Amino acid sequence: MADANVQALGEGDAEPVGGIQPSGRRGGIAAYAPIDRTRSGGSRRVRRRSLGLPDGGAEANFARITETIEPDLGEVDPGIGASNADSAPDPDYRAVRSGRGSDVTGRDRIELGLLGAIWGASFLFMRVAAPEWGPVALIEVRLVVAAAMLLGILRARGQLSELRGHWPKLFVLGAINSAIPFSLYAYATLTLPAGFTSVLNATTPLFGALVGWVWLGERLSLRRCLGLLLGFAGVVLLVSPKLHGGGERLAILAGLSAALGYGISAHYTRRKLAGVAPLAIATGSLVAASLLLLPLAAIFWPKVWPSWHASAYAIVLGVLCTGVGYLFYFRLLSRLGAARTMTVTYLIPVFGFLWGAIFLREVVTWPVIAGGVLILGGILIVLRSPSLPAKPGAGT
Repeated sequence: MADANVQALGEGDAEPVGGIQPSGRRGGIAAYAPIDRTRSGGSRRVRRRSLGLPDGGAEANFARITETIEPDLGEVDPGIGASNADSAPDPDYRAVRSGRGSDVTGRDRIELGLLGAIWGASFLFMRVAAPEWGPVALIEVRLVVAAAMLLGILRARGQLSELRGHWPKLFVLGAINSAIPFSLYAYATLTLPAGFTSVLNATTPLFGALVGWVWLGERLSLRRCLGLLLGFAGVVLLVSPKLHGGGERLAILAGLSAALGYGISAHYTRRKLAGVAPLAIATGSLVAASLLLLPLAAIFWPKVWPSWHASAYAIVLGVLCTGVGYLFYFRLLSRLGAARTMTVTYLIPVFGFLWGAIFLREVVTWPVIAGGVLILGGILIVLRSPSLPAKPGAGT
C-alpha cells in the first residue's frame, strides 16, 4: 500500500516503566532512551517495536509498512531522543507505542473502509492512465503532486526541520519505496487487470518476513513458516494461468518485485530512520523519489499530451491515493494503534477487484479468488505469529 516510510517508536505501557525513561520530545512525540536494568531472578531486556508508516504507494505502503511490524519488540536503539527528561508521551503516541490504541468508533470504521477503497482505487487509476502517460511519466506526476501536498502540510505543522541531516537515507528510501515500486506497478497495469495487480501488492508482508529472515537473520517460527508457504502457494495459484504470455510474465515479475521493494524498504526505514517523524519520512521520501525519477520522466514524457481524463487520474493518484491516503493512515495509526490499522491490508485487494469489475468490467476467475484467499490467509498467519530473536550480529 504504497511507499515504506517508517517511524520506529517505543513499545510499552502508558507510563515509563521497565527501564525506559522519556528523554525528550521530537515533533510533539516523546522520545525514549534505553536504561539497562537488572532484577533479581534474571535480567530484563528493554525492547522496542518499530512501526512502519505506507507510501502512498502502493498505497498499501503504509499499510504494508505496518504489515511488516513484528509481533514482538525490537531492540531499543541507543541515543534516540533529545534532552528534557520532564517530557511525557502524548496520548496518541501511547496508542501507537502500544499497538492497541483506543476503542474503535464508527468514524474509525468508516475511515478504515475509505482508506482501503482509496488505496484499492490506485490500481484502477494506473490501469486507465498508464497507457497514455507511460509508467514513468505517470508516476512522476503522482510523486510531484503528492510531495507538494505533504510538503505544505509538513510546513504548516512546523516539522520541516525533521528533514535535515536525513536526505541521503531519504533518497535511498525514496528509490526502493516509491520511485521503483510505483513505476513497476504502473508498468504491470499496462498488461494485468487492476484487481489482479492489487493482489500482487498484497504479498508485501510475506516479502517483509522473508527479507527479515534473509537480511536481518530473524528466525522464523514454525507457524510463520507455514504462513509464508501458504501465501506463496497462493501466488503460484494466482499467476500460473498467466505464465503462458511473455508480456504477462514480465508484468507479474514487475508486480512481485515492487512488493519485494516494499518489504526491503520497511526494514530499511526501521533501522535507518528511527526517531524521525512519520510525516517527515513520507514527505522527504516522496520529494527524493520525484527528483530521482525526473531525468527518466523527461526522456519518456509522452509526445502527445494525454487526454483530460488521463491527466485527471494522474492528479487524483497524487492527491487522493497518496496525499489523502497518508493523512487517513496517520490518524488511524494514532487512534487505533498498528494492529488494528493494518487490517486495511485485507481491504485493498477487495476494493481493487471491486473497482476493476465495476468500472473496467474485469472478470474475476476462480484461480484468482482462490489464490487471493491463500495469500491473505498466509498474511494473517505471518502477522499474528511471534518472530524469534535475530541471530547475534545479523543484519549489520
